[in-house]
Amino acid sequence: MNKNFLLAGSALVSLTIADPDVSADSSPAWRFHADHVLGTSLDVTAVAADESTAKMAAEAVRAEIDRLDRVLSGWREDSELASLNR
Repeated sequence: MNKNFLLAGSALVSLTIADPDVSADSSPAWRFHADHVLGTSLDVTAVAADESTAKMAAEAVRAEIDRLDRVLSGWREDSELASLNR
């Protein structure tokens, strides 16, 4: 993935947007934060030309975390890992 497009932390529940950081030589960096994701919090910074693109990137991060949780969770009874362990 192009690191100029997305730098990600952990996961996200809902998107809360702070004012974008803008420097003279780059696109704005949109910051997203959520608590209670996989037992921790998530901070995502998406560098994008506009808020809509940044939000789509942050939502893609969350979707991938949710997908991996459904596969790998040792806590969820319905995960693929739990099924394998049974």
